[in-house]
Parts: sequence; structure tokens; C-alpha cells
Amino acid sequence: MADYLIVCTGESDRHARALAESVEETIFKKTGLAVNRKEGIKLSEWVLLDYFDVIVHIFLREKREFYGLEELWGDAEIEKVSP
Repeated sequence: MADYLIVCTGESDRHARALAESVEETIFKKTGLAVNRKEGIKLSEWVLLDYFDVIVHIFLREKREFYGLEELWGDAEIEKVSP
């Protein structure tokens, strides 16, 4: 289990891939941590970046709405952040 789940939305597969690359680059620059496991980068409909204690999910909008990942943790504290 992770301590934090970060869920965000990309507007296109290219945007989702760019978000994933930016997260990976920024975390490495600031902490020196490399991603433990990366899934879904090829299609970029649902990209998962696993940093052990923190899991980053980057969805295309329609995939995020379909899977409703946030709804699986009804008792979790949710903090929404807008750009």
C-alpha cells in the first residue's frame, strides 16, 4: 500500500505522456528518486508511476471517469488541486 495516491488527468495521450515525463524528471531532480515501476506509457490512456509510498495515476479524461479510482477509497482524505 502507498501513503499517497495522486490522480490527475491528461487531455490527450501526448499530454498524459508529457505529464508522466515531467513528474519523473521533477521528482528525480528534487529528490534523486527514480521511478520504481512505470506502466501504460506506450498508450498513455492510464499511466502509473510507482514511487513505493506515492503512486501517481495519470488518466485520459474518459478513462478516469470510467474507472472512478477516487471512489474506491471513500474514507480517504481527498485534496483537490486546480492548475
